[in-house]
Amino acid sequence: MFPRIFLSLCLGLLCAIYCHWNKPTLDNSLVDLDWSFHAAQDLIHGQNPYRHEPSAFLIPYPLTSAILVMPFSFLPGNIGLLLVVGLASGTLAFFILTREPYWRILLFLNPCFLLAIKSAQWSPILLLAYYCPALSFLVLGKPNIALPILTRFTFRLRYIIPCLLLVIISLIFMPTWPIRWFSSLGPYKGFIPMLTWAAPLLTLALLRWRDKQSWFFLSLCICPQQRFFYDQLLLWALPQTRTRILVLTLSSWMGYFLISLRYQNLLPAEPYLLLFLYLPTLWMVLFPPAPMKVDLKKEPIP
Repeated sequence: MFPRIFLSLCLGLLCAIYCHWNKPTLDNSLVDLDWSFHAAQDLIHGQNPYRHEPSAFLIPYPLTSAILVMPFSFLPGNIGLLLVVGLASGTLAFFILTREPYWRILLFLNPCFLLAIKSAQWSPILLLAYYCPALSFLVLGKPNIALPILTRFTFRLRYIIPCLLLVIISLIFMPTWPIRWFSSLGPYKGFIPMLTWAAPLLTLALLRWRDKQSWFFLSLCICPQQRFFYDQLLLWALPQTRTRILVLTLSSWMGYFLISLRYQNLLPAEPYLLLFLYLPTLWMVLFPPAPMKVDLKKEPIP
């Protein structure tokens, strides 16, 4: 157990260092975890976190995201942000190393994870909620891509009560935040895979409608998401073998490098995400690996 804990701590520290390298200060970009921390600080100082004018690249989050990071927002500078990134990454590594096959650690090496850590995104935290049902309330940090995680769990009180408490606390801080949040979503310029040219292919996942993997995949396909690769990190929960997660990882890097060679940013990434991430994952959903054969024959007694 100690080697796994040590490796998890090392991975968490490396992720925090990588995030700090790319985000040395808690700037005013007001996107993803940045928005959550600034909103938490606004609440602490009695200011309105929804006072900023929304735009295509400045979409506020539900106030529940600010409540989740509020205990860390009291720390100076961006220490709280780095602590959240490091804790989430390290805890995710711990649950993978202790509860999943060792090859799942490959998800730390794909461009979606690295870009998420680079810009301090919520997607690694949501993936942590996927692997640890007790932390399912974390989906309220970024609920627009939380639907796939909810398909994994049964609706039990031990999962529902923390979510309700989080919503109640947020309403105590600001009773009108749901109205303010919904009214600011107009400029959102994300995309929904199921509303693209790939929709006829993606719906083929319904052929395996009895499989939970299929519903996870389809629910992610109908979620609004950004084109900057990090929102697609949840796809790495679907590969069921070492070879398949390696295929998805290599395919994602291919798509990322191709768009990086052609464009100066990731705004035109939609077809690359569909071709190099969603379609390979669709193949994995439609053709699951054959179950391992177990030899039940008893050896002869000498």
